[in-house]
Amino acid sequence: MTTQNEQIRQDLQFVKQALAKRASRGRMPSIIGVFWAAYILIGYPMLDFNPQVGGMFLMIAGVVGGIFSGWIGRRDAARRGERDAAEGRREALHWASLFVALIAVIALSIIQHVNGSVMGQYITLTVGIVYFLAGVHYDRNFIWLGLLMIAATIGISFLPRFGWTALGILMSGGLLVASFLNRRDGSHA
Repeated sequence: MTTQNEQIRQDLQFVKQALAKRASRGRMPSIIGVFWAAYILIGYPMLDFNPQVGGMFLMIAGVVGGIFSGWIGRRDAARRGERDAAEGRREALHWASLFVALIAVIALSIIQHVNGSVMGQYITLTVGIVYFLAGVHYDRNFIWLGLLMIAATIGISFLPRFGWTALGILMSGGLLVASFLNRRDGSHA
């Protein structure tokens, strides 16, 4: 009986360690972070130089990037043997809430006649909040990325020129750091 209890204790310890290891590492596949870093590095500076083209780029590439990220995330989960349909739906709804919120922010900004730069700040503030919540629920790196984006979104109000370019460089760098940290911890795709 003692050997059976000892075996159960060891098995439970193994499961506990495996869960702790999984919870402590980031879950975003590196390619997703690199994609969004490039998206931000290209799109945000465009807002300083050609806001209409930049807005269209961010909108179209954002939808394409959302689909791409979902496909990569699903493929990565299957490769790791961690495919959980309910968890996948929760993550998909989390990120889809960003698109719903952005549509609402844009609609309100248009109705209230808010200028384009301020509307952009509302949009990035919303993205920062969704990033932060992704950190709470999925990938811990998004906690600091979300806080960084929220702070930088407010900070660009104090830059007389090239605020979007500065925000793009800052957030792109942050996403690349998060991608590197995930890769180092074993999350690849």
